Amino acid sequence: MSHESASLGIAFGYHDSSVAFVGSKNEIWAEHEERFSRIKFDASFPERALDWLNSLRLIDDVQSVYFYEDPDEKRKRIFSQILRNRIDSPRLLFEVLTKARMTNRTNFESYILNYLLTSYERNLSKVHFIAHHLSHASSTFYSSPFTDAAILVMDGVGERASTSIWKGNVNQILPIEQVNFPNSIGLFYAAFSVFCGFKVNSGEYKFMGLAPYGKPVFKEMIKREYLNYSNDGLYLVQAKKLGLNNFSGFEFSHLEKNFGQTRREPSAPITQFHADLASSVQSCLNELVVGLSRRAILMAGSRNLAVAGGVALNCVANQYVVKELGETNVHFFSASGDAGGSIGAAALGFVEQNALLLKKEPFRIDIKGSKLGRRFSLEFCKDVLNENNIPFSEFPKSDTSKTIASFIARGACVGIFEGRSEFGPRALGNRSIIANPLIDKGQIHINQKIKFRESFRPFAPVVMSEHANRFFEIETESPFMLRTVPVLGFEKVSMRSENHPGTDKEISISDRLESIKSPLPSVTHLDGSARVQTMGPEDSSFMRKVLEEFYAITKCPVLVNTSFNVRGEPIVGTPFEALNCFASTGLDFLYLEGLLIAKDSLSKEILSRFTANLNED
Repeated sequence: MSHESASLGIAFGYHDSSVAFVGSKNEIWAEHEERFSRIKFDASFPERALDWLNSLRLIDDVQSVYFYEDPDEKRKRIFSQILRNRIDSPRLLFEVLTKARMTNRTNFESYILNYLLTSYERNLSKVHFIAHHLSHASSTFYSSPFTDAAILVMDGVGERASTSIWKGNVNQILPIEQVNFPNSIGLFYAAFSVFCGFKVNSGEYKFMGLAPYGKPVFKEMIKREYLNYSNDGLYLVQAKKLGLNNFSGFEFSHLEKNFGQTRREPSAPITQFHADLASSVQSCLNELVVGLSRRAILMAGSRNLAVAGGVALNCVANQYVVKELGETNVHFFSASGDAGGSIGAAALGFVEQNALLLKKEPFRIDIKGSKLGRRFSLEFCKDVLNENNIPFSEFPKSDTSKTIASFIARGACVGIFEGRSEFGPRALGNRSIIANPLIDKGQIHINQKIKFRESFRPFAPVVMSEHANRFFEIETESPFMLRTVPVLGFEKVSMRSENHPGTDKEISISDRLESIKSPLPSVTHLDGSARVQTMGPEDSSFMRKVLEEFYAITKCPVLVNTSFNVRGEPIVGTPFEALNCFASTGLDFLYLEGLLIAKDSLSKEILSRFTANLNED
């Protein structure tokens, strides 16, 4: 198949702008625009990411462009919302109408094609618009190991769909069932997250992390008032009560009346009430997602399930699905959010363009551990360090990994910048901060001294896959941190004090962490779970070598792995950004493409040049 046509996938306009290239011989590249612009969840046209693809000479090979959703269908939904919902503010009405008028295929197509022509002299004739949920379905099916599968997509809203079920067979994806906006479980979850003071499209991770600090005392009220569902996956979100159809945002008056609490301001303390509400909402989501998974399997007539969409990033609910269907029968796409739509669109485009060449041979993307983005040469990194007068050491990788492992065993935190960057929300070893999982309250230390974020937010473990089932209740690979599993040896112990459920007393993170005993305290959440990443012996990364050396020293094949960034900032994208994060935080060492920098080797004058770019997360 030497004459396969390459395709380009583009996603932008709402949030998580990205580009993806799929070419012959399973060549795939993908990047987030935010990693270039440094604007978290950047929605703008991905011109910097496209420039990067062009620098690799990939734009020259593109035959067709595939956009991750259909603007015409989205515009129809917006107009129908306007007709159904009165907008009292003339200014808001003008803004909504203007945006709706501009949201159409003609505008998007002309902008994309003109940019490609003027910037890269690529004169393409057409942009193919793929339905939003079909892009999600494509991303997970074509990255799965399955020849046939039920496909489940769950998110806030695409054009109209909020949940959809598909049937994937060889190289074909067929629709089965669709649930439309505003009946959206993604927006249901987001509404409660925002009510508890977190930001939409990012705070849902915090809301999920807060849930184990509470109890599901409000679950029945939520099921009665806001989310009705059955075991077979049928559901109805009470959208009007939550304001899901409003252009001005969520509506909290019903929640405030029912729960006797006003919406939490982001700077206000997190109380037991917020933790209990998070626990209740998460419990509802767990049950509903399992019901939808059963429904998808039944309707598609397959034993396998491939999942995508923003809700598929909820690793707690994902584990319930795995428990229901079995570890080998479920695939979660590593970049299930909207950014992953560019890969789905590009993959679908590749299949369409090369149908005759592919014939009945299953096309599947090798997503290479989701490490699909930029990389930098050793010489480039040396230049960055020399320009900033940063002293560094250069040793063989084996010597450096042994040295780093010994420092981590003594409590050091290390930033790793190596190889191609990860695509998706998780750092998986190439843009990571790693630390010792055996340290009590290590979660609090890393959050306060390095990440500069809330102390309750948990960290994930990375483990040598051949030893994973000795420490976690897991039997198969989990390379993308997309599900939680029980930590073996975990137990609850008595607390000094425990808040009464539903009260407005501030929760004590330190006290709560003292209520658990775990062989891996820095990565064990209050419910005894951990969001595991496995790393196999075939992995040649520096992270894997450090794991092996750490295991040799401590007999523990596990490390803390969190993304290389600070609060409110995208994962570091360049060697200078890695250096800046290292110099302006409590990190002790930086591994930069084979070069080792120690914090204590940097003078106060050098350190004073760097500043942590803290933003609202």
